[in-house]
Amino acid sequence: MNFTERALILVACLLFGCFLSYAQGIKQPGTLSEKVVTPRNLEQQTVQTGKAGTVVLITETDNGKIGNGSGFFVRRNLIVTNIHVVAGIHGKSFRCSAKSIDLSTQYTIKGVVASDPEHDLVILKVEGESDSVLELGDSDVVELGEKIVAIGTHEEVSGEIVKGTINRITTGFFRVKSIFLPGYSGGPVLNNAGKVIGICAEGGETKSLGYLIPSNYLKASLKSVCTQEKSLAKWREEPLIRAYAIVRQGNERMALGDAKHAIEAYDAAIRLKPDFAAAYARRAEAKYNLGDYKGMIKDFDASIRLGRDYATAYANRGVAKKNLRDYKGAIKDCDAAIRLDPGNAEAYFNRGNARSDSGDHKMAMAHVKSKCDYFCESSHHVGFKSSLAHSLYMSEWRLKIMMLQFA
Repeated sequence: MNFTERALILVACLLFGCFLSYAQGIKQPGTLSEKVVTPRNLEQQTVQTGKAGTVVLITETDNGKIGNGSGFFVRRNLIVTNIHVVAGIHGKSFRCSAKSIDLSTQYTIKGVVASDPEHDLVILKVEGESDSVLELGDSDVVELGEKIVAIGTHEEVSGEIVKGTINRITTGFFRVKSIFLPGYSGGPVLNNAGKVIGICAEGGETKSLGYLIPSNYLKASLKSVCTQEKSLAKWREEPLIRAYAIVRQGNERMALGDAKHAIEAYDAAIRLKPDFAAAYARRAEAKYNLGDYKGMIKDFDASIRLGRDYATAYANRGVAKKNLRDYKGAIKDCDAAIRLDPGNAEAYFNRGNARSDSGDHKMAMAHVKSKCDYFCESSHHVGFKSSLAHSLYMSEWRLKIMMLQFA
């Protein structure tokens, strides 16, 4: 074999070796070692993590279940939830139990080791331990538009999830563009990194909003955990906890249409906890049913001043002012509600009525019509042409009739 032939063979071997090295470096699809992490995979991991650490809290009396909520493990034997989930209803004896989200494991609640009545948080100690402890994130760095996943239980369905985005941030609460159904209270709200940035607190003033408590308040409570738990029965005797139970009693009366006795319950709760913003807001709604518009305004003033400056508080206070013929004040409140929640159709409707009642029929109809068209055409309000959209259309026709009458 001459030199030229040997050189060609050597070059061929080198090229073949380079080809094999390159082929081995190619990422083969479907191999476990080279799995690509996509946003969808990340979301699935977040949901899986959240569900593993979430529990169902069931409240029962001798007559049956009176409610359920959610909670989650913050330590191997500690569960956090809302006070209003386990405070019960004043005047009723009951018991609470905790179960894993798939209902396969039950945990006996030994008692309370920390609570924060100002932010509606309580930490419960349970018998047994869980390996699925959820990690807390830093709620101080949460941003508007951030995507979240909330996990909870609704009626007989456990482990439901809802997705949403943060669309309002205050020092006391975050508002989420999502639907928190009854039973989600106390459940975790996780970011895309699978960390808890908040605790579900309540459903929103409209069907597309929910509220959560920033996780850093929970971090503060964890620093004050007692080594010896206090029984639930003894804890419920504390004045601030009784206030929560009495508010639930008032809510029950309101559901039965008994506004008078509901107000008595809210009065009692406020005496125990004078800075109870939710109690003022509930009492304002009860006073509306009795036509006490001045009292309603006073209570919403207190609720807003204490930090519960929800859009619905301004919108409902505007209704009371309109009924007292304070049309400028009503319009101002509706404007405030719309700034806080541009999707609050009731605020547009009430503002249109206030303008109409003040005699400004053309402006009223222009506002109502433009917003009705917006809601019905917007892709973000698919299916909105329901009760609220109908109200807007009815308001528009009402204004047209009035304009004809005054022509």
